[in-house]
Amino acid sequence: MKTTATVFKRINYPTTPVPFEQYLPLKLKNYVSGKGQQSESRKCTNEMFILLGCLKKHEYENKECLKEAKQFQDCVKFFSEEKKKHIELVKTGSLTPGAKKLTHTQLNILLKRYPNPK
Repeated sequence: MKTTATVFKRINYPTTPVPFEQYLPLKLKNYVSGKGQQSESRKCTNEMFILLGCLKKHEYENKECLKEAKQFQDCVKFFSEEKKKHIELVKTGSLTPGAKKLTHTQLNILLKRYPNPK
């Protein structure tokens, strides 16, 4: 196949360096917006699919799938409590030592303590 050889033919690009042009100053801002944080509402999908599969298998009779329904309800209860704790932590803005993920309010507190030099 000669067509693949022509498609993958090496193109000689110019090797001259491109000069860097600085349009904005190269420093970070002293705040972080909270737009990028999304709520993780997909926590119990595995349990939900197991429950729906059981219901479909038993022609939507609840009596046959009590164990799966209990597991799904426990999962929803657990993650709703975790979400309440997280919302309370975000409102207070308290820093937890050793935390691997920080919220935007916690990052803003740290950036206020240690601002970028001007």
